[in-house]
Amino acid sequence: MAGLHAARSTAHLWIVDPMPEKPWWEGLWPSCHPAVDQRVEMLARMGGGIPQSVLTAASDAGQNFGDQAVAVANAPISRSSDSAPAQRVEARAEAEAFRLIAPETVVYKLPDINSPEIERLPAGALVAVHAPAGNFLQVITPTDAFGFISKLTRMTPYQPEAQSRD
Repeated sequence: MAGLHAARSTAHLWIVDPMPEKPWWEGLWPSCHPAVDQRVEMLARMGGGIPQSVLTAASDAGQNFGDQAVAVANAPISRSSDSAPAQRVEARAEAEAFRLIAPETVVYKLPDINSPEIERLPAGALVAVHAPAGNFLQVITPTDAFGFISKLTRMTPYQPEAQSRD
């Protein structure tokens, strides 16, 4: 997982070692913990065991997540307005349309739950998702307002061909 560059103060919270280099004291004492591969192997043998196919799928998913985390961390910085703080977002060629399922969805001015609310959208409202921004999605609302909704918002992809048959 080279390239994650976590702060030393939070490195102990990671399952894998996110630090790109080892501290000077690392080689002074023998390791008290086995390598990550050995830990996973020991855990897999506990209980009824874990099939190799499941371990391989989990390893692949972890590698993909790490690759995506590095890609997002290296994404260009953009500003939504002169007064807004800089945010890392992944650029998209075009927005994707979604219909909201949640009874009510709050649209925030910034990708922060403490920022001012722009509007509240009812279930069935159509939004265009432009780009991810941390735990939020940058959207364009039915009133042409630009804002941010939680990534956890329940929504379904908009399908124009299904709508035109009604």
